[in-house]
Amino acid sequence: MPDASQIARAAALYRAGRGVEAEPLFAAALAADPGSADALFFLGSIALDAGRVGRALSFLEQAVARCPMEAAFHAALGNARARAGRHEHALDSYRAALGLQPALVELELNAAHALRALGRHAEALAACDRLLAVRAGHSAARFARALALAALGQRDAALAEFERVRTEAPQLAEEEPALRLALGEPDEAARLYAARLAEPGADPRLRLNLSAALLQAHRAPEAIECLRAVEAASPRDPATLASLSELYLRAGEPAAALVPLERLLRWDERRDLRARQAVALLELERHAAAADVLRRLVGTQPTDADARANLGLALIGLDRADEALAELREALRLQPGHWQALHGLGLALLKRGEPAEAVAALEGAHAIAPDDTDLTSNLGYAYALTHEFERAEALLRQAVAAAPRHRRARRNLALYHLVRGRFEEGWAASEGPWDAERLRSSGQEFPYAWWQGEPLGGRTLLVWAEQGLGDQIMFCSPIAELAARGEHVVLQCEPRLARLFARSFPGVRVLAKEGDHRDAIERAAPGLQVPMSQLPVYLRRSRSAFPRHQGFLRADAARAAHWRGRLEALGPGRKVGLSWVGGTVK
Repeated sequence: MPDASQIARAAALYRAGRGVEAEPLFAAALAADPGSADALFFLGSIALDAGRVGRALSFLEQAVARCPMEAAFHAALGNARARAGRHEHALDSYRAALGLQPALVELELNAAHALRALGRHAEALAACDRLLAVRAGHSAARFARALALAALGQRDAALAEFERVRTEAPQLAEEEPALRLALGEPDEAARLYAARLAEPGADPRLRLNLSAALLQAHRAPEAIECLRAVEAASPRDPATLASLSELYLRAGEPAAALVPLERLLRWDERRDLRARQAVALLELERHAAAADVLRRLVGTQPTDADARANLGLALIGLDRADEALAELREALRLQPGHWQALHGLGLALLKRGEPAEAVAALEGAHAIAPDDTDLTSNLGYAYALTHEFERAEALLRQAVAAAPRHRRARRNLALYHLVRGRFEEGWAASEGPWDAERLRSSGQEFPYAWWQGEPLGGRTLLVWAEQGLGDQIMFCSPIAELAARGEHVVLQCEPRLARLFARSFPGVRVLAKEGDHRDAIERAAPGLQVPMSQLPVYLRRSRSAFPRHQGFLRADAARAAHWRGRLEALGPGRKVGLSWVGGTVK
């Protein structure tokens, strides 16, 4: 059993702001008595103060389980759950604490914040009123009330409430940008945040608030610039890193979001961070890695509809539509109307060649989330597959107009134009330079300038493969023209295509994507680079740009003669060959 005086001494240190000194004392007490609710509570509180939210949740959940009648334990667990984004559960904890000890009326403010995060603004307003009925001068509650009124569309009442706050607590005047965001005035909020940042001694973390306002104002490039400025200062505190990851993801920069996420996850294995990591990996189309993360999340919490829906999306990316359907249908069973699961269901049905059924599922999702760019774009793509071209084009253009930098939306619109024979428009929609996120996710990074169709001027062009066998065969035809012009080309490709391409493109240096091919690329000293799938962007801008030819791939003469003899031995008449094994090209 731990010495009671040891816990008392450690508690005194903690309350004096000396948590670092108190932590080993509480750890020793817990080692002596693993059931010590006090040690668990204080260790959880110290972890939460340090931003180790996952560790805090673990300790505090155990403390509450061992001592469920202690209001302070429920309150601390509520704060940890709120920090982890688990606002519904945080609300349960605050209500439990208030039920045990109504005098903790200030917890109504915490409850109000949780309710606002859940979009339950009328209830948040009521929570503020309950606190103000007891403590009329509680300025923070009055400001929270102003935010709730703003979210409910009561602009004049919200501004009047804020003026009262400004008079009674002038220090809260600096919170006006948050009110402007709640009022739907993000440009004004951004102006106010920028003004505060210009003041001497301003907290540089205000750039995170400014970034959030800029994103809400649809000014993503400026928001990203702010986030990079925050990141350049090498922040180490968990709250800043968590905000960076969240805002980068909202800004459409999943690769940048992964950097602070991976730092956080080294020492805080928190479920919400893992879920955010999975979303970033999905955005980067790193489906195998995303599926690994999501399987762990589903394994530890099988009723997590969000994780199951995202696992379904990852499995679709891995061409495992039947497995995906099982996960997506389970997500919908757990949470009917889960629009991401409906979205995934539509994509899985498209994979299975059922476009009409896919449209129905995607329309169901679109009715719930009409502003999601991915969903709008995929719905347009599905309509194109059902030959409803007018509806398809309207949705595809709407998606790109709403998010011009959105890679998949541009790709879907480009594919639509290409299928319709509009090569100029199609390639323009997918025109490079090749975006850095796709480059990193393909595992191809080379320190050469991007080729964008200009004359090579004696420089060597590296053409590298980022897609599968069939796509490499489809996109390689312009190589013959480059070689015919006498251009210096190094072609990196799938090993199974190396001999075929070497025969077909004499004068081109072909390197199989294996072994020391990067060393060989460096020795070739390219001056420019381009992914193979981008070649048609610059060399196939119209129907007339497709040259007439007798075929650009050259079979091995000896093997062709061998098979010609085998076929002739079968006798006269046509022969039909069936292949059920892919990837055997030589």
